[in-house]
Amino acid sequence: DFLVIDGINISTWSNITTIQKIFNENDFAAIPVVLRGSDGHTEWVNNIVLQKAGINKNFITQLDADAKKFYGFDESNEPNGFIADDGFEQVDKIMPEEKIDWMKSGEEAVAYNNKLGITAWLDPSAGSTEEKENNHLDTYATLSRQHKLTAHVAATVVANADGDAATQILKLKSVQKKYAEAKGLSI
Repeated sequence: DFLVIDGINISTWSNITTIQKIFNENDFAAIPVVLRGSDGHTEWVNNIVLQKAGINKNFITQLDADAKKFYGFDESNEPNGFIADDGFEQVDKIMPEEKIDWMKSGEEAVAYNNKLGITAWLDPSAGSTEEKENNHLDTYATLSRQHKLTAHVAATVVANADGDAATQILKLKSVQKKYAEAKGLSI
């Protein structure tokens, strides 16, 4: 029941007023919309999402200065839909569980890139060292086994910046070992 668009160029946030007009009126007035920034640290949500998440003038007014910095709002504390980092938690509470067909997504992504002549790419955030399961790498490995990974993928696994460095290195080496047989995949 939500329209979620990932990978929005973050320069888009300089046009919040235009975004508000487009996604709070007409066809989108009754649809919860979430636009996620390509940086992974920002998003914009329309008025329906703000309402469902309880993000309103009263909510913004009650936040301390440290928490307020994660929300966009005007001089009267009316939220404009812009949210960053820790502010995601408030929206995440009301988001439906995402159901992703990882294999279909992987097959279509490889086919699309190949159609454009792209036969190698960097996946800059293929999961994290903190995850028990890694859907990104599992998909690449399965595509490789099925001879459907017709590209070379250099995948970066995100480490816990607050974690012990030696532990993070061991976790990363374990991930590399697990996927070492996948042809076309470098971690």
